[in-house]
Amino acid sequence: MQHPNKIVKILGLLLLLLGFLMSVTMTVQAADPITLLNIEKQENPDYTRIIFKFSSLPKFSHENSGERIDLLFSSVQQSQKLHNLPEGENIVNIRLVEQPQGLMVSILLRHLPKQVI
Repeated sequence: MQHPNKIVKILGLLLLLLGFLMSVTMTVQAADPITLLNIEKQENPDYTRIIFKFSSLPKFSHENSGERIDLLFSSVQQSQKLHNLPEGENIVNIRLVEQPQGLMVSILLRHLPKQVI
């Protein structure tokens, strides 16, 4: 008679573990991804400012390579309504590249930047 009790206990434990794993994965899937909503450009004689607007603040890193600046935003996707900025006096091109770790924004400038903030 103890044999059916052990099976019921094992099945109960398996169901409990399955429920726990499903709740953890559902919580991760429910988190909204961060979205790049808009890019704005402000050009002045002394500087050019590019403003990125996100649905929430992402983690990011940047690299300077001569006239190119690469920004990597972790766990970010771009909005379907997002339009690229036209080239201007200082900015030649802005490319958005989706990567497995996030969104890379590559900015090509006409001149070497003095400072990147």
